[in-house]
Amino acid sequence: MMARVGLLFVLAATANAVHNVTEEDLLEDVMNVTGRKSKTEQYYGTRKNVRGTWWGPQTDRGGCQMPMTQYRYEDAVALGEWPSLGKTKISHEICGKAVEVNCGHGPVKAIIASSCNQGTPSCGVDMVGRTWKKATNGKIPGISPCTVKLLKQRVMKKKKKRCFHRPDSDSHQYYQSVGLFNSRHRIVKSARLANSDGKWNGGSSGYFDFRYKGVKFTKNSALTFTYMDGSKHKMKLGGCEASFGKVKIWK
Repeated sequence: MMARVGLLFVLAATANAVHNVTEEDLLEDVMNVTGRKSKTEQYYGTRKNVRGTWWGPQTDRGGCQMPMTQYRYEDAVALGEWPSLGKTKISHEICGKAVEVNCGHGPVKAIIASSCNQGTPSCGVDMVGRTWKKATNGKIPGISPCTVKLLKQRVMKKKKKRCFHRPDSDSHQYYQSVGLFNSRHRIVKSARLANSDGKWNGGSSGYFDFRYKGVKFTKNSALTFTYMDGSKHKMKLGGCEASFGKVKIWK
């Protein structure tokens, strides 16, 4: 018991000294079993020779359906399945995280807000107007070779993990659609609500759909997100924030 108290004291002091990291984050890091991180780390690293393109003036309501809140980054991209992206290609697991894009004019940090040409290897990183302008130094919209790196930082300004209801969804005792965001380097692989195993929503969004299986959903229903490294984040459904009808648009 004394050892755990001492550990928590050290974690609290360290959390105060490290930018954007909470005591909960550090405790999870310490308790994580060494060697489990390999499945997570394969998503990270710099991907070279990625096809960069101009998306349009702004993001849309589809794709990752990011909730309306305050974000750390003003830029946004859609990711595709360009071969050199490897595990950093668009997927449910990384939708809503952030990448660093460099097309030869300095790094630009941007939210992964959607997917592009999913199901084909024709799209790499598709940038909204302001992001394209920064990354290419004002090049006429077209194609530019870039590097892409998935970031391990939080994407939202609040320094904690945040569960949200999917903006374009219903929420009642027989159906829920929620996702966990702002989890730093941790990547969610599955989720369970009460006695229902979640199924990924849509083609690439970071939300899980849960359907009634004999137990009605309430604000006290147990909700567990499991990460790639095997660790878990446990909470109550009532802890998920609402952003119904409100999707963040970057432009």
